[in-house]
Amino acid sequence: KSKKAKIFLFFVTCVTRFSMQVGGGLQNRCGHHTPSAVDAKVTSIGLGTAALGSVYGDVHDSIDLVHTAYSKGITYFDTAPFYGAGASEEVLGAAISNLHRDSVFVATKFGRQAPVNEHSASGSGGTTNYSRNAIELSVAQSLHRLQTEYIDMFQIHDAEHCDTKTFQYDVLPTIQDLLRVGKIRAFGITGYPLRMCTLIYRSTFATHAHAHA
Repeated sequence: KSKKAKIFLFFVTCVTRFSMQVGGGLQNRCGHHTPSAVDAKVTSIGLGTAALGSVYGDVHDSIDLVHTAYSKGITYFDTAPFYGAGASEEVLGAAISNLHRDSVFVATKFGRQAPVNEHSASGSGGTTNYSRNAIELSVAQSLHRLQTEYIDMFQIHDAEHCDTKTFQYDVLPTIQDLLRVGKIRAFGITGYPLRMCTLIYRSTFATHAHAHA
């Protein structure tokens, strides 16, 4: 049984906009921390990429946004297959493809999929599937779209939709396998009720919780 790691609770939702008028950049303002069980420094402020891509603007502008954030000191980027039906991951992947991979921390998710051909970054619609097959397919697709060999943080998307049995017999064993082979480096939780994140943490080895206040 895996040893429980100290959880790093992160109550801030994705940061999709930030002021560029900060004088001297964000390097000395956002700070860094090292989440438990993750051998990497992560900026305290991250860039949420739900709105990246042609949904809300030009792809090239979105790539420029990521590069600007990086130049200002941001190294933590959060995305998901649900955002723009994969478009967010594709744009982020293109943006970081010419950066040193170990200089950025990429967090994506699994379990929630947007409707087919649905390029919306809204929080409604789509389906959920937390089975082993779905998780294995999701990580393979995310690795391809992000143009990377590993994912820094692989998070269960909206954990409140996953029943306890599926979490115990599908999610956890699959995550352990992905950690072992190096496709992911850490496992995290996203969800609305804090009680759900706490329940999952107490029963598993989650290293990160991305909760919504």
